[in-house]
Amino acid sequence: MLAIVFVDLLTKLIVNYFLPFNEHVYVFGEYVSLYLTYNQGALGGQGEYILEGVGNTNVAVIVVCLAGLILLSYILFIRKKNVKPVYKILGGISLYLVLAVVMETAIWHFSNFNVSVWTASVVGKVTGIIIYGSLFYLSQDKLIRLSLLPILSAGLGNLLSHFYIPFKVIDFISIKGSYETLRIGIFNIADLAFYLGAIALVISLVIFLSRKLGNTITKLSS
Repeated sequence: MLAIVFVDLLTKLIVNYFLPFNEHVYVFGEYVSLYLTYNQGALGGQGEYILEGVGNTNVAVIVVCLAGLILLSYILFIRKKNVKPVYKILGGISLYLVLAVVMETAIWHFSNFNVSVWTASVVGKVTGIIIYGSLFYLSQDKLIRLSLLPILSAGLGNLLSHFYIPFKVIDFISIKGSYETLRIGIFNIADLAFYLGAIALVISLVIFLSRKLGNTITKLSS
């Protein structure tokens, strides 16, 4: 985990010093190039796409993060309580529906509220680290925990970018056509770690659920 954070920090500092700004330095023909740019938004390509059409994206990020932390707090609070599982699930669904309404209202009500990109970006990344860190803490499956490590490293690496010049996320890897097909624009080592971790997490969840299903079928048939 620390190795990913270190490599990400080192590469960002090197390219920010040596590469020309907003100019392609081709590595593999015209398909892969180094292209130094700074992330001017609070979210990555996928996040911007999801919140496309929202008036004040920065406010939306803050509101969604607060809602996510509230929902996470409920999960951490209720998981060890002596309550029937069905009531825990119904309580979670009810809380989610209430939060959905509150989020819509808050985003509309505070649409003219001034929140800087830096603040929204930092809050978003801290929230992501807390949520994925909680998943790491709650999970007992080794594969799932292992796949969460690069995701946590990515969040920490991009969070640190806000605390040194230029105080924005430094992106520098460009793959032609990646944005059109996968909504992946210019990215960095931390982003790459996140994408790989996300793929590994999906595979780990499939393996975990398949194993659980197999055990259930075995118990029912025995």
